[in-house]
Amino acid sequence: TATVAHLTNRFTQIGSEATITKQDKLPLAPEWTGYLESVFVIPLAAGDLSLGASGYVTSEQYHLIPNSDLERENGYVLIDARASFAPNGADWTVSMYATNLFDEVYRTFGQDSTASFGVAAGWYGRPREYGVDLRWRW
Repeated sequence: TATVAHLTNRFTQIGSEATITKQDKLPLAPEWTGYLESVFVIPLAAGDLSLGASGYVTSEQYHLIPNSDLERENGYVLIDARASFAPNGADWTVSMYATNLFDEVYRTFGQDSTASFGVAAGWYGRPREYGVDLRWRW
């Protein structure tokens, strides 16, 4: 699976009382995003081994308008991986997985309140996580 998206992101008309400019960008609207996923299934005598990886990429974006450098999020890449085994004739599957494999630090939201409260806040995305997943089908 692969997707790529391009967004033209601009204001074309602004009222005279607005605090934004035509150079500001819409919030949470990166110009480029993409996703790539691949899964390989390897048949074995005892069952199927599946190896998969996915990646998400996004370009720079702002969290609010008017845009502030403190609310700008640089582009980033997130990579996930999974290995699964499904025994022949069994109702269960076991998997090992890792998300955000390279432990990318990124913000999902940011707010610049330095002018009013003297602080800026940021909400960060999930760090690298890994684990084992056991699924039972009935």
